Amino acid sequence: MRTPLNSICMGLELISESNPLKSENASTEANILEDVVHSCDSAVNILDELLIFEKLESKCLALNSKRAPVYQFLTEVLEPFIGLVSGYT
Repeated sequence: MRTPLNSICMGLELISESNPLKSENASTEANILEDVVHSCDSAVNILDELLIFEKLESKCLALNSKRAPVYQFLTEVLEPFIGLVSGYT
């Protein structure tokens, strides 16, 4: 599962780096592409975390607790959607 997801991420990154957008909505399209690349990277990280959780359940890995930047995490997750809901009041 990780390999296909990494392939998608690499493809998106290549598109974003090598394909300058030339339409009149280029700025919006570039932002959307950037959000998609970021979301893909986040999905890979989540998959990595799930695989680590699987190791924890099988007792192959020990768990250490520590503080986490929850506010920063939520801000990064919700930021792409702010523009979608800003027009709805």
